Amino acid sequence: MTGDRLVTYTTSDGLPDNHVKALWEDREGSLWIGTARGLVKSHGGTFETYTPRDGLPHEVVSALYEDAEGSLWIGTDGGVSRRSRAGGGFDRLTAKEGLNSNSVASLTGDREGNLWIGTGGGGVTKLTERSFSTLSTEEGLSSGLARTVLEGRDGTLWIGTQGGGRTSSRSWRRTTTASGTSRARQ
Repeated sequence: MTGDRLVTYTTSDGLPDNHVKALWEDREGSLWIGTARGLVKSHGGTFETYTPRDGLPHEVVSALYEDAEGSLWIGTDGGVSRRSRAGGGFDRLTAKEGLNSNSVASLTGDREGNLWIGTGGGGVTKLTERSFSTLSTEEGLSSGLARTVLEGRDGTLWIGTQGGGRTSSRSWRRTTTASGTSRARQ
């Protein structure tokens, strides 16, 4: 929205694709747009598009997150990229480096500075400064498809999974339709 009016941007305006999968406004006021055909930076009415030719691991961008240092983390169908606040290229993290799945569905950070990566089939990867660790169905996730990850105000990590409800990090308790969560109609 601009003021009181709704503005729609499409490929006619410079987007590489009309399928928008993720949005993030960074601390400098730029809007980052994840699409099915690349990452777009919008600032001052212009669009700058980044694709695998620029260093992204894949053109489908499904998740965005800015960390405390101002680095932008980009979740794609080919892994995770990080673009530092200073700009420049993209650092990549893929299954070769320890990610449990290259298909990334969600990203969030926690108060300790860790990055949580929800994947499309491999559960959740926690990235610390030095290592990866994985939470999967073996550790109690109700599904390997982690659509969304969120840290609550009290530090509880909530993980929303495909077809399996939500999971809390305090006890890794699963909450499903059988234990009280209503089932969404499809």
